[in-house]
Amino acid sequence: MTHTARPIDERTVAAKIKEIIHQQHIMTLATTSAGIPWAAPVYYAVLDESLYFFSNPDARHIQNVLDSKAAACAIYEDADAWIDIRGLQISGTINAVPAGRQAGRAVHAYLKRFPTIRHIFKPPAPIELGHFYRKFHARLYRFTPETITYTDNRIRFGFKTEISADRIVE
Repeated sequence: MTHTARPIDERTVAAKIKEIIHQQHIMTLATTSAGIPWAAPVYYAVLDESLYFFSNPDARHIQNVLDSKAAACAIYEDADAWIDIRGLQISGTINAVPAGRQAGRAVHAYLKRFPTIRHIFKPPAPIELGHFYRKFHARLYRFTPETITYTDNRIRFGFKTEISADRIVE
């Protein structure tokens, strides 16, 4: 497969970023504490330009962000050859999502994306995050992107362009 360099504008980059975010299901979170890095893959759902995921509050990646909230993540398509590598490197923040309307909307987005876990929430009863926490020791978190780097070796080897997350409008 031949890949050629071609111009790419911000609107096209934004569309490609949204495409990857919506097509993929796993992001690898990167955090650090006391200068020691850590990476952890999590399933995510997209809502209001944020990425929502469940995690154990005692997990190393969550403990690492308790003070600074700063984190990064990577979302990449599976590729059989280096020339087909395409994905995202995102910097942002992680915050716990308290029970309430936003949490309910995020869980609904998560269940729509991952319907095989719907039975955990015992429909048709309302979603109860406390039950989920007690059963699985997992809480809901929000990764809020700030800066997104789009990488696409199909455009040209090493192609990267950075865009502010607020330029990606749902």
